[in-house]
Amino acid sequence: MKNIIKYLILSALFLSSVNLIQRQDPLKCEIYDYGLYEYFEEHIPAENYKAVPNGEFNHFGMGTKLLKKTKVFPAKVGTRIGFKYRITGLPKKNKAVNISHTIRFPGFIDKNGNYFDKYSDNWESYSSDGKIEDIYGYSFDHKSELSTGLWTFSVWHKSKELCSISFEMQ
Repeated sequence: MKNIIKYLILSALFLSSVNLIQRQDPLKCEIYDYGLYEYFEEHIPAENYKAVPNGEFNHFGMGTKLLKKTKVFPAKVGTRIGFKYRITGLPKKNKAVNISHTIRFPGFIDKNGNYFDKYSDNWESYSSDGKIEDIYGYSFDHKSELSTGLWTFSVWHKSKELCSISFEMQ
């Protein structure tokens, strides 16, 4: 009887470990384009301006032209770095998915006197056929943002980092 109970316990442990292996997160993130993108001024005030460098956004879309594929860029106002990414493994039907981004960089004091060494945002993206494609980056609109060193961008879903890329401002 003891051997049967021992066998059942070991079998249950084995099956639960196999089940854990099979339940790995199916989400995958691929960065497929990156570098210097076309610059244009489009300042959109942020609702919580103290949470965003300079209190404004400068969005760009998937159609924004890639000028040069590089991970090194000049410390120059009017520069825009970014990357395009694809997340796969989502449900096939269109569904809202909460995606967040984090940027870590050498610290600077923005035009409003606020210190930043990182910045995060999130929004809902809609999956199409089990995937999301998007572009993300940073636009250097003010001299105060020209902080040389490593700028690292991360894409997150819930508490899991899906992918990241680093650029160096020189």
